[in-house]
Amino acid sequence: MAQKFVAPFGRCVARRVYHSRSNDGRVRKVTVEIGTPAAVPGSDWGCRVRISGLSTAVDRTVFGVDSVQALSIALVYLGMMVTSSREFLDGRLHLWDSPAKSVFEVALPLPLHSVESALEQLSWILQRMKVDTNIDKEWRAGVLTVLRNVEKELRLRRRWTRMSTTPSSRKRSRGSRDS
Repeated sequence: MAQKFVAPFGRCVARRVYHSRSNDGRVRKVTVEIGTPAAVPGSDWGCRVRISGLSTAVDRTVFGVDSVQALSIALVYLGMMVTSSREFLDGRLHLWDSPAKSVFEVALPLPLHSVESALEQLSWILQRMKVDTNIDKEWRAGVLTVLRNVEKELRLRRRWTRMSTTPSSRKRSRGSRDS
């Protein structure tokens, strides 16, 4: 049996604190942390992630081909773990004193299939609307909310991409390209 590699946590490179509110009003701190990426002997890179304060704690290593991919996968993994938690699903998770009502309000990246799923549902709604089929109003409102959140997320990403590709940064990156 192969030995399982557990990356050392090292220094905390990223941390976010959520709060979980119970039905009786008690507040519990939920902490999400990412440790320093570490080289895996003879292979890839590992990045240790931890979540404390949820009904199910997380402490594991995620892997990537290099340290950047390990960090990227760590963020997506944490997004999936937080949005699949009992606290989030029950509507009890808060970030910055506001309830995190949708996966986009968790403010962690999610896999692309989340966006694809929302678009597939929109396509289904539009097809049903063409044939004048009745659609449950609550379900329709939920899908429209998800689509609005997808739109906001895409706008933020587009704005961030524009900011990171200003003319001065493009000049610097052209000059530092490998031949």
